[in-house]
Amino acid sequence: MPHESRQFGYVSAVSSSHQVATPTGKFPVKALMAKIPRRAWQRYLAGAGAKGERYDDWARSTQ
Repeated sequence: MPHESRQFGYVSAVSSSHQVATPTGKFPVKALMAKIPRRAWQRYLAGAGAKGERYDDWARSTQ
């Protein structure tokens, strides 16, 4: 069963300057993330880290 049908999220960590290919060209990740509306981002507890609780910011893609 594909992950999408089970609604699992996933993380891919890359540098903010990493180039991503899109149908309209290559762009740095930082530029693409800036296009996501601020209201789309949610902060979730990701678990305990060496220096306390660790939070990650998520935005859901519908594509």
